[in-house]
Amino acid sequence: MSLPTSPSVVIVTGVSRGVGLAIVQELVAVGCFVLGVARTAASQIPAELRSLPADRFVYVEGDCSNPELQQQIVARVVATWGRLDALVLNAAIIDPLERIANVDLQLWRKVFDVNFFGVISQIQIALPHLRQTNGRIIVLSSRGAEEAHAGVIPYCSSKVAVTMLVQGLAMEEDLVCVAVKPGHVDTEMATKLREDGALVMNPTQHSVFKQMKKEGTILRPEAPGKAIARLALHATKELSGLCISWNDPRASPEQ
Repeated sequence: MSLPTSPSVVIVTGVSRGVGLAIVQELVAVGCFVLGVARTAASQIPAELRSLPADRFVYVEGDCSNPELQQQIVARVVATWGRLDALVLNAAIIDPLERIANVDLQLWRKVFDVNFFGVISQIQIALPHLRQTNGRIIVLSSRGAEEAHAGVIPYCSSKVAVTMLVQGLAMEEDLVCVAVKPGHVDTEMATKLREDGALVMNPTQHSVFKQMKKEGTILRPEAPGKAIARLALHATKELSGLCISWNDPRASPEQ
């Protein structure tokens, strides 16, 4: 990936592992200034984050859906680096894994608080600064937004909502707003689906997750992570409002 003309300033949520971690590593590698936030205690973040240059990466511990924290991280970015160029909203939860007939609605609401309303809140807080820089908003969607998975409907429905949010945001704001499907990635979520999903998921769908792990065809986080970092820096107006796969050719900076 080529270095931006002027190093970009990016906020990334859900950075302590998986795709979020890979996004941060790629952004810092090309010279960006990055603030990353996650629930993981600062003392327990992986060595890959601890080893990043302190003048390029700042880690903030906390609930990514908490509006007070969201205000704080935007203010800190602007105070430290003077602007905000991109917002990458990766943080999400998948619990509960349960059939609709039995799911605790309080837990379902929690999924929407984190995966949907928390995304809206962070966007609202960041928008004034992103308007100043003609910035970009990248939101992680899911294949589950296109195909329902029994036992995972709270998560899937939250990703449907996020995808529509991006479409509407692109209509209302003169910014580049893109939803991205990262594919089947070897993360803690995928592990949970393989280990805990058998009792509630459709057997055929559950077997796909197990088989991909067994065959080694499940994605490493680095592949979609790099693609999403490219979009945060280079996504063009033609993509705004769309929900694209991580390996869509239009995600390439050369496009």
